[in-house]
Amino acid sequence: MRLFSKIILFLTICPIAWVQAQSTTGAFSGDWEFDSDTRFRFENGKVLMLEKNKKGDYEPYKWDSPFQPQQSSLINRNNAQYTWINTCKECGWTETQSYFFSYINKYLMRVLKVRVVNNIGGLTNPIESWHADKPKSFIADDQYDLVPAYLFKKTSPAVGASSSPSLSIQEIRLHQQFTAIKFKVSNPLSYAADYTLHPPGADYAFQLQDMQGRTYNLIDEFGYGGFGKLSLDANEEGVFTCYFQPLPTNTKSINIKEGSCKGTNCWNFYDVSLQ
Repeated sequence: MRLFSKIILFLTICPIAWVQAQSTTGAFSGDWEFDSDTRFRFENGKVLMLEKNKKGDYEPYKWDSPFQPQQSSLINRNNAQYTWINTCKECGWTETQSYFFSYINKYLMRVLKVRVVNNIGGLTNPIESWHADKPKSFIADDQYDLVPAYLFKKTSPAVGASSSPSLSIQEIRLHQQFTAIKFKVSNPLSYAADYTLHPPGADYAFQLQDMQGRTYNLIDEFGYGGFGKLSLDANEEGVFTCYFQPLPTNTKSINIKEGSCKGTNCWNFYDVSLQ
């Protein structure tokens, strides 16, 4: 069965199942980042798409006249769905965008976006819209990761000094409930090597220190495969995120240290700028 047939079957059958099923909103709540201008809000059992306005605030997405959008959403335990369908009286096209959310944990969601553009109203022969060398109608899909709305984000922060070439910082996000730091671990050696991420409470567990000497402890990770050893082949790399107690939003710089670990085998970073 081709992709188009599968999607049509899915959209035809699933609404009936949704009406008959007893749903629960599960763990979905709050605002989640989709991109720099778009968020999704999970509230009162519904999903809303939000857009950033000129003041920098987020509000429900609005379509300009003369468009005629329709929206719907559903939440059931660990999955959610939001869809809009848009057209206009004079338009030869109708477009559908559906977002399918899978809850992973309080730090992360996986999203499948499906876009269906139907241009049969703009052609003399509607069949050619879907069956031609360069069809005007199409179906496209892509996957994204969503994180809770953040207060501040710094990509590729400047680092005063670090003790190991195997680990680098890709991004730091300050949230109300936690701080997230995305790392890239690389094996620069010509042979396989093991790397260890120590669990919270261990002597060598990651911790953040601000310039006033206050400590913010590690609370969780995602992407490493669990705390412990990770084996990487020569020149292999991976990305993971560590979660810490929340930093104040006015923090200007921090140290990231593996507890009391010292030396070139430690993943220590000094004077990491958040400005």
